[in-house]
This record gives sequence, C-alpha cells and structure tokens, in this order.
Amino acid sequence: VPGYVFRFVPVTYADSDERLKRGELEFLFCGPALFVELEVRGLALPVATVISGRLPDKPTELLGSAGITAAGDRRIRTWKDLRHKRIAALPGRSLGGWLAAARELQEEGVDPRRDLAGVQSYETVEGIVAAVIQNSVDAGILPTGMLEWLVRRGDVEWRQLRVLNPRTAYPGSQDFPYVYSTRLYPNSLMARSPRVPNALADQVAVALLSIPANLEAASVTHVAGWTTPLSYESVRQCMAELGVPPFERNWRNAASVLFREHLVVAVTAICLVGGLLALLTGIALVSNIRLRRSRVRLGQELAERKAAEAQLHYQATLLAQTSDAVVATDTQYLVTYWNPAAERLLGTPRAKAVGLEVGSLINYQQPPEARRAIRESLRLRGFWAGEATVKRPDGTIIQVELAVNEVRGPAGELLGSVGNFRDITDRKRAEEMRRLETARLDAMFRLAQMSAASRTELANYALSEAVRLTGSEFGYLAELSPGAPRAELRAWVERNSHSGASVRWADISAAALCREAVEQRRPVVFANLPPDLLPGVKSLLCAPVFEGDQIVLVAGLANKPEPYNDNDIRQLSLLMDGAWKLIRLRESQNRYQVLFEDSPVPIVEADLSSVHQFLEQHPGGWRGAVQQLLSRDSFLKLCLARIRIEGLNAEARKLLRVETPEQLRQRFETTLADAARRIIRPGLAALAAGEPAWNGQVEFAIPGAGRRWLDVRLSPLSSAEQPWSRVILSLVDFTERKRLEEQLLQSQKMEAVGNLAGGIAHDFNNLLTVINGYTELAALKLEEGHPSLSHLDEVRKAGRRAEDLTRQLLAFSRKQVLQPRPLDLNQAVVEAERMLRRVLGERVQMATDLAPDLGAVSADPTQIHQVILNLAVNARDAMPNGGKLLFQTSNVELEAGSSRFTGNLPPGPYVMLAVSDTGTGMDESTRARVFEPFFTTKEPGRGTGLGLSTVYGVVSQSGGGIEVLSQVGTGTTFKILLPRIAEEAGASPAEAAPAPGGTETILLVEDEADVRHFAAEALRSYGYTVLEAGGGREALRIAEASGNGIQLLITDVVMPEMNGPELASRITEALPHMPVIYISGYPDGLMEHLEPLRDNALYLQKPFSSAALARKVRAALAPDAAAV
Repeated sequence: VPGYVFRFVPVTYADSDERLKRGELEFLFCGPALFVELEVRGLALPVATVISGRLPDKPTELLGSAGITAAGDRRIRTWKDLRHKRIAALPGRSLGGWLAAARELQEEGVDPRRDLAGVQSYETVEGIVAAVIQNSVDAGILPTGMLEWLVRRGDVEWRQLRVLNPRTAYPGSQDFPYVYSTRLYPNSLMARSPRVPNALADQVAVALLSIPANLEAASVTHVAGWTTPLSYESVRQCMAELGVPPFERNWRNAASVLFREHLVVAVTAICLVGGLLALLTGIALVSNIRLRRSRVRLGQELAERKAAEAQLHYQATLLAQTSDAVVATDTQYLVTYWNPAAERLLGTPRAKAVGLEVGSLINYQQPPEARRAIRESLRLRGFWAGEATVKRPDGTIIQVELAVNEVRGPAGELLGSVGNFRDITDRKRAEEMRRLETARLDAMFRLAQMSAASRTELANYALSEAVRLTGSEFGYLAELSPGAPRAELRAWVERNSHSGASVRWADISAAALCREAVEQRRPVVFANLPPDLLPGVKSLLCAPVFEGDQIVLVAGLANKPEPYNDNDIRQLSLLMDGAWKLIRLRESQNRYQVLFEDSPVPIVEADLSSVHQFLEQHPGGWRGAVQQLLSRDSFLKLCLARIRIEGLNAEARKLLRVETPEQLRQRFETTLADAARRIIRPGLAALAAGEPAWNGQVEFAIPGAGRRWLDVRLSPLSSAEQPWSRVILSLVDFTERKRLEEQLLQSQKMEAVGNLAGGIAHDFNNLLTVINGYTELAALKLEEGHPSLSHLDEVRKAGRRAEDLTRQLLAFSRKQVLQPRPLDLNQAVVEAERMLRRVLGERVQMATDLAPDLGAVSADPTQIHQVILNLAVNARDAMPNGGKLLFQTSNVELEAGSSRFTGNLPPGPYVMLAVSDTGTGMDESTRARVFEPFFTTKEPGRGTGLGLSTVYGVVSQSGGGIEVLSQVGTGTTFKILLPRIAEEAGASPAEAAPAPGGTETILLVEDEADVRHFAAEALRSYGYTVLEAGGGREALRIAEASGNGIQLLITDVVMPEMNGPELASRITEALPHMPVIYISGYPDGLMEHLEPLRDNALYLQKPFSSAALARKVRAALAPDAAAV
C-alpha cells in the first residue's frame, strides 16, 4: 500500500477492545468469535476473509470443529454420549476449538455448563491429541484441518484416533476438504477500526486480495489467499444460542419472572387480609393473652406486606428504566403495560397505549401471515424470537429484535403475553453498509482483474455496479477536460433496457444540475424534481470525482425508489474514485509499457529485492562490508541466483539475442556470467552506498553476435518500503564507436611518429645528398680499377640503404610526394612476380587469381611495388616451414555504412588487391597493433617494424583502406581497396636515358652549404653556369644584377629568411616564364607551400644524385625533349 508503513503488534482477547477504543489499532487480524464480539460493540468492521492453506493442496475459507476420541474407546459415538464425560478443548472463545462443538452439544440436549464432567483447556492442539491418546480425557475438540496437518507432519497416525459424529454434507460444505463434526462457519479475517478512512481500507482490501498464493510469507503463515468478507451471521447465532458475551440473555425472562412474583405476592396479600379478619373476630372471643399474640403476628404480617410492596416497586422501577421496550398484553391483546422505553422506541405515549389493541399501536411492515405465524408459535411453544420491521407514527422505519413470551399464572392459566423490543436499526444499517462495502470491494477487485479492458469498458462496469448497489434506475459518467466548455459523456448505464427512462445526457447537461456539484465541490442530491424540469427524472444524485484538487469526472445516479442517503453518496463517490484511479493507473502502465517497449535504447527491468533481503540477513551489518562480501565469487554467485528478470524491451531482445526474461536469466548464469559479474559487483556496491545509479563499460560475449562493448547504467526505481524491487538496466552498444576511437588513436600515433620521422628525414636527406653526391663525384674522377672505387662503392650502397630507410619513414608517415598515374594492379602484380619468386624462395608457393576485367586505379607505381614487396616478405616470414601465398584482384562496390576497412572509405567503386598466406596467423592483440611503426613479432635483427607501417601509409595516402583477416594457425589475409577510376592504365615508363648536359645559367638557392656546393659542382660538371645563393635575399640581389641572364631557378623549399615558393614568386614576377625546380628533404613543407604547384614548377626529392639533378634540369629547360 504505497505511502503507508504497517507495524504489527500482538494483542490478546482481553485487551483488544480497549486498544481499539483508545485508537491504538487500525487493523486487527482475529478469529470469528472475537470479531463478532467487537462488531456488536461497534469497534470493528470486516476487510477480507482469509483462505487457510495449512495443507497447500486443500485451501478453504470455512472452519468448524472435529470431535475426536481414542480409537479403542467404543463408549462414545455421538454428541449425546459425552454427557458426564471429560473433554479437552482450546480456550473458551475459540470458535473451532470449542464454541462450534458446544453448540452441537446444546442442541443434542447436553448442557455444556452443567452436563459435562469437566472441560479442560489446552493451549495447543498437540496437547489435546496427546491427552485423548493417553486417556487423560474422554474426548477432544480440534479446529478443522488441524488433524490432517498433524498426520501429515507425522505427530499422530489416523489409526490412533476416531472422529466423533463425522458429517459428510452441510450447506456450503460440498467442497470442504477436511473431516468435521459440526456446522461450518466463516474463517478468521482482517478487520478494521471504524476510524480508518475508507480509502485506506479499500487499498488494504485490494492489496490482500491481490497477494499471490506462492508468496513466502503466505506459506509460512499457512495462508492460501484472501477473499471478500463472508457473512458472520452464523457465528453470531452460535454465540447468541450459547449465551456467551456479548449475548447474555437474562433479559428475556425478566418480565415474566416479575409478573409471576407480583401475582404470588398479590394472592398472598389477599389471603393475609382474610386471615386477619378471621383472627380479629377470634380475638374478640378469646382471652387478652391471645389478643396480644395476634397483635404481634399482625405486626409481622404488615412488615412482610410492606417488603412485598417495596419489591414490587423496585421491579417496576427496573422495567421502567431498562433500555429495551417492554410491552405486556392480556389474552385479548390489549395493552396492559407500556414502559418508558416503549414510548421512546415505538413513538406512542403510555397513557394512550394502555387499553388499546397492540396491533393498532405497532405498525409491523411484515405481511399479516407473518404476524399470524408469531401468534401460532406462542400458542404452540409459548415463545417467539426474531427480527421485525416497524413503522413509527412519524413515518420513520426502525429494525427491532423482538422476543415474545406467554405469561401464565401459578396454576398455569394464560394471563397474556409480554414482548421485549430492542432497537437494532444501527446494527442493521451497519450490516447493510458492510454488505455494500463487500460488494463494492468485490467490484473493485473485479475491476483490477480486467487487465485487457479499455477505458470505456472500465467506466461502464464501475457505473453499472454503482447503479446496482444503490438500486438506481440509470446513471451517467461525464469527464471534465481543462478548458472545455462543458462535460463530455463517457458512460451511460440503465438498470434494464425497459426502464422507460426518456431523459438523455443532453437534457441533464442542459438543466445544469451537474454544475452545482462542480461549483460546490461536493456531492449534491436533488429530491422531488419538478416534472417539467427533467421529464422522467424524480431524484438525482451528482458527485464530483477529484484528481488532486482538480475535478475530472462528474458521476450521477437517478430514480432510486427511496431517497438517496449518505450511504449512497459514499458508495458512488468511493466506487467512482477507485475506478478513476484504476483507469489512470492502467493508462500510466500502458504509457510506461509503450515507452519501455519502443525505446531505441535496450532496457532490462530486474527485481533485486531478494538480493537486498539476502544481504540484510548477513550478520554484523552488511553495508559496511558489501565490497568485501561481493569480492568473493561464491557470495556473488548466490546474489546472481536471486536476481529476477521482470522484462526486456525489443531492442534488448535484439541485442542480447534472447526472447524471454527466463532465457536472459539463464544466460546470466552461463554464457553471460562474466559480464553479469562485472555489472552486479560494482552495481550492488553503488546501490548499497546509496548512489542514485551506477555507470560502467562492460564487454559482452553474446552468442551469435560476437564480442560487443556496452555502456551500462544501473538505476533503482524502487520505494523505501521495497528497496531494489525495481532496477532498470540500460545498455548502449558502443562497439563501433570504440573501434573508431581505436582507429583514431592509431591514426594519431601514426601522425605523431610520422611528424618525428619527417623531421628526421629532412635533416637526414640533406646529409645523404652530400654523402651520396660527393661519393658519386669522387667515383667519376677515379680511373677504372682504382683501389678506392670499391670503398666508394660500399659507401654508395650504404647511402642507398639509408635512402630507402628514409623513404620508408616518409611512406608510412604519408609525407612523401607521390607521383600517381592510372595503374593496372594486375600488371603491377605480374611485374613483381619474377622478383618476388627470388625473394620468397622455393618453400613458398606463389599463386595469382587476377580478375580479367579489373579497373584502373590512380597510384604511384613505385609505391605500389613497395606495398606488394612488403606484404610478400611479411607473408614469407609468417611461413617458416613453407606454405602458399596467393595474390587476388577484383572489382568491388563498397556499400554505405561498411566499417571493415581503415580510413572510413566512402561508398562507391573500388579495386581490391588481396594477399593471403597460410602462415601462423595472428591473435586479436597482435592484429590490433599490426600497423604500428617499429612493432614487430620477429626476433631482434630480423625486422625494423616498418614494413606494414609503410603499406598503411602508402595505401592511406593513395585514398584507400586495408582490412586484416587473421586466425591463429590458419593464416592471414590483407585486403587493400583503392578507388577505381574511369581512365585506362598506361604503359610502364621506359628506362631513363643518360643524363644530358647544357650551357644555361642556373640560379641555385640552398641554405645548407654542403648541399649547395655539391649541387653546384654537379651542375657545372654537366656544363651549366651556376650562380649560388645561401638564402632568399641574396638570391634576389643576384637575380636583379643578372637581369635576363638566368634561365632556371633551383631553390630549397624551407629556408630561414624566405622560403622557396615566396622567392620563386618574386623572381617570376619579372621573369614569368622562368622554370622552377624545388628541392627538399622534408615534403611536409612542400605540401604546405606548394598547393597547387605552379605549372612550370618541378620537384626533386632529396637525396638526389648528380644524374637525377641533371635530368630534372633538362626536363625543366626543355620539357619536350627530355625524359623525366
């Protein structure tokens, strides 16, 4: 029951009424006898009757008594046989443990108070059974079901006992599952104080009726469920017949006794007077002595007469002051006595009533045959007791409990009758209210079970129940929307289709009768409506229904045969209020279900309340030690077993590849156990610390979906009364984002290493230019066969290896200047095949599968050749014992959203080059680092770790991407995608011709003196005139002084005071047709300053040879005649 906390306290029979009177108790779980006693005193009302489940397969809401004797005792077979016997029973107020059996004894003529040898009270049923078996008593009384429970528990065997007078049928007992010897009565119940608000009582009733039978607390207390309150009239009759509190019946014979005593005294007085006269006559004739004796006797008799008169006066006072109405009649039914209570109850003064026929004074509402039955009962049995309805002279109707007894004289002659009337109107009203409360609770219970009903169906059902419970002819339900001019009809119910009600909702709305209830914000009753206002409507009850402070509904009932009263108002208001709350709750649940099911985020709803209870049971306080407890796998496993999955939405089912909550719970114990532990261990610790939520990133190994990274949020939505009962687990798959982040990190690492490599290459290329250049010049000046030529040749080889290393550094850092052209990858593979067979050796078998219709790509042939070579060498090293190397080409179309390749390639046409080997393969960690610079799995001295980094740099700079597929023990495949172009691939460039010379004048600008001196000397050796400058300003002065005498400008790109492109721009302002050659060892500077290159500008990468410089110069001066 949300918003309330219930505290359970024990009470006894003796103090329960006082504690209810003092307001210490709101609800009371008690037996039927105690409830009836409290109800009669106005201290208790019923809420729900319990269904006992002491034996789980035999639930029942009834109880009675089972009389038992020892199996070998043949003396006792019926209740009558218990006369003068000893009986063992539960304490005297137990219905099943004594009262039910006592009623049977009394009806069989055995007075439980006088005709038994003794009733011994036991506190437990085990004690009663033991006493019977041991013959300590002759018989025992057990509540029904206890004998079967003791047998099932093994405490007793059937053969040891015999059931006394077993019944097989009794009204309402067709399905009763236990042996019984008495009538059956309603079971124990949950009762409430009249002070408890009705709304709270309704919530408690609905909560009890909704308790599942498999609840742990229910099994411990042997409760199979609850039902709407049964009628306890049979219990009341049982207690009344036995005369136990509060039904002591001394008042019934009081009037008869008084009349009998009065008659005896009167007769005695007459006799005394006659005797007195006789004595007086005798006294005159006798002596003075006898006269004195007679006087003494007369004085005694007078004293006795005064005492009798005093007694009569006292008894008359008792009759006058009793709260029950007492009416006496003679044999002709004429009133002879009418006490003050009769004046108040029946509404007629005593002076008027005495002497009149009693039937003219008391207007019974029963038919005449009922009154004749009463007189016939008096004639045959001398008494009649029952209930009657009386209409007072002022028109009010009262309910009375009536007991009528004949009055007879000492000789048995009929003198008349005396009737005792007790006002039970309030009790009957309370019973009617209880009946209506039960019916309304039953209606609310059925409403709560209408899970598939629509809003209109719920409203119609609730309204039809209100019409039925109040006895109205028809009813309506209208909704008030904010801002709407008038209420809109939502439900209209007529008690029967032939009611003849001609009025419609439009008539009621037009009459504006509902408006008064809305304006006054309370129920309003319209009685005796004018016929012309609403034809066909005689009376109308309008009641507003609130949601908070706002009126949301107006409910109405019409044409009840009797005037509408407070009880009708209460039933309508409570029923409509409960129905509206249920409708709103259902709508809220539906909205939540829609949001839950349609959410794009995978959501799992779990119940961790059992885990919370398990942790609370840990001794020594669990909150401070939760981290330590959860660190133990065995303890965490026990927590996981107590998690109950309540639901998961469509996205969660799709992500986790499950269909039901049960499947997910099983996965948490098997395939997803590792992920579950990584969630629950920190999640429970966070919940125990009172944190509002826990967030974490967890890797899931999902069957059928592989390994996925999920962003997990665990949020509790429970109340303080039920901690952790509702926990939401939201899962966001960020596997793709994590992969992109790893790619970005890899790219940033490559960029950082590339920047370092580019900086090193700049300075290194300057050095190599000098080293390789002067080595070449020195070799040219020596005669063939000179001993130093071999030394210079070794220097030149080392320089070339250093040049290759520098080129690789620039390649993987994507800072070399490519010279792309249309290229056929098939041709590139074929051209590399002969050289590769020498590199691979005889143990590696090389094969090709080349697509005949392969499209062209735009790439630098030299760099693609380097890619093929590096992949082949990498494959060879992965196959130390030999294997197969396969080159494949094909045309592919890359679809949108494909993320398998590096570089985030756009969709479109591509050409694929796949290189596959049958080598050792790679694990996931190795594959993730395969393109990192200087990363290698080879032993020291066998690799630089730059081969695959170079492949990555060339492919990325060419606009392509790479996918790596590998499995340990199976092999590896590198798939390279390059954008396909529409142009056709051209022929391979011809071998370069010998470097030509010339006589032109060249301005050489280089800030590195060693490089400048080498280049000048090399150009002069080819016949050119060289003007040297160490910087931009010096070059401008030389150019200005030379005028038009300079035919070519050769300049470094990056220089301290003025960079190469700026220098070329200023010189070509005066000489616009002058060609320019840029030289640089750091292509990043070129990319920064030469976008785009001038039409007449060429580029020469350091280090360069004298021949390469001469060819580049010739190409700049005579582009049509030179080979580049």
